[in-house]
Amino acid sequence: MEATTIDAPARVPWNKRRFTGQKPPLKLKEIWAIRIRLQLSARTRDLAMFNLAIDSKSRACDLTEWRMRFGQRALRDGCVSVAVLGRSLGSTSEAAFSNAFRRVTGSAPKRYRSTHASVSG
Repeated sequence: MEATTIDAPARVPWNKRRFTGQKPPLKLKEIWAIRIRLQLSARTRDLAMFNLAIDSKSRACDLTEWRMRFGQRALRDGCVSVAVLGRSLGSTSEAAFSNAFRRVTGSAPKRYRSTHASVSG
């Protein structure tokens, strides 16, 4: 017996020629345009949900930035290890803290400590 193959037309992926991944953040002008449109159309529930999402994102970013600034100060003083500092600031591991620190400051915690260590004497 011979196996017959049916030549089906090639399927085109749904995301062909489309950008995938993280989208750029909304600009302040776009945020206010959305808020005004929701207010004018009397969609109070949607407006409340939109405001909650925007405020939650900004508060989370502020908290992360505050934690990293606190981490910078502790690393400059040289009083604690990176692993202990990460755990005390709420990170689940040293790697998670290192990634967040690098994202905010542009350098790894150990490198930051070696270049910014305060000279006591």
